[in-house]
Amino acid sequence: MTGLGTLADVKADIDSGTIDTLVLLTPANPLHDALADLGFAESFGKLKASIHLGARTDATAHASTWHIPATHYLETWSDARSVRGTYTVVQPMILPLYADCVSELELLLALFSEEGKLANGEGPEGEASPAYTAVRATFAGIGGEGDTAWKQLLRDGFLPDSGYPATEVSLPQNVWSSLGSIQREAPSGSSLDVIFSTDASVYDGRWIDNGWLQEAPDPISKLTWDNAALIAPQTAKDIGIYKELVPLSTRFADRAPEGDNEGEHRTAPMIKLTVNGVTIEIPVLISFGQAENTIVIPLGYGQGFNDEDELERDPKNASHVGLVGVNRGFNAYPLRKSGSEYYATGAKVETTGKRYHVALTQEHSSMYGRALAREISTIKTSDLKGDFAQQLSNVKKQGN
Repeated sequence: MTGLGTLADVKADIDSGTIDTLVLLTPANPLHDALADLGFAESFGKLKASIHLGARTDATAHASTWHIPATHYLETWSDARSVRGTYTVVQPMILPLYADCVSELELLLALFSEEGKLANGEGPEGEASPAYTAVRATFAGIGGEGDTAWKQLLRDGFLPDSGYPATEVSLPQNVWSSLGSIQREAPSGSSLDVIFSTDASVYDGRWIDNGWLQEAPDPISKLTWDNAALIAPQTAKDIGIYKELVPLSTRFADRAPEGDNEGEHRTAPMIKLTVNGVTIEIPVLISFGQAENTIVIPLGYGQGFNDEDELERDPKNASHVGLVGVNRGFNAYPLRKSGSEYYATGAKVETTGKRYHVALTQEHSSMYGRALAREISTIKTSDLKGDFAQQLSNVKKQGN
């Protein structure tokens, strides 16, 4: 073991022939989300054998020699350490629902055993699961042998005082002066900063086939089932699309504040975003409170499309997602390159004249362009102001 490495290190070892067989155990999907300029897909194709363990047949699974379906983490025994090093145990709630699924620990036990036999779920003839045996053996060397310590671990869920020891860290004396000398040009309307963020529902894309998470609205934009470029109000004004997104008045309050019909007819304008020499088209939404001259794009979407896609995008990757994740959102991973993994500078935006259907939930206590109903009264009194139609024509138009 030589310690932790990077995906670039793995690529270099594949290219040099040091690695000819690769086993992928994490939910990462490097054939989809690796840095655009890394060229990992080309190197991946040079492997003699590749084994992918995962709950989804994503892009990496399709490119691998073998795909092994993974169990849910609550279907098997395992253990882990927290960020601070505290030892914890993972206990199964049920046996695996599917007999052919295995866990990460079970696969590793098979690969490192002399027999190489893969065993999942319960052991043969009612014996303990191999994963259970391995976890208990690990704990015995950390927390002690015997049933008393083991049952205490199962009850508490963690082993007290098992964290990493504290370490004294010192910084060079000139570190602060060096940081003070770093200068970068402030973003502007013609040179925007693009921030790449994980998505509140699908994270980095690993949960794109989870309908419950897709249905949950984004805490900022209230967008569901999609991603969009989020921009500040002033930035939208500088680009020239603010009035398309947030008109200050609506005729008889029959339209949403973004200037579009509600429900299934709701759409958002699309922009053409260029950064790091790559251009994508993506819908845009206002994000109140966001820093000006910045664009925030949640990652993880745009993994596969079929013939029913609204924008008629290439369906070649339709099999990389299930029925829940297909035709969902826009892939912003091609914008990320070495040195701009988390944000990129110098982005330019153009309007396209196109619109894209979006599903947005409403905020409580917002009128969404509707006038207050109590401003109209048809009760017959001495000061009657006219019938319903007459009063409605005089009602003040309201914005958000």
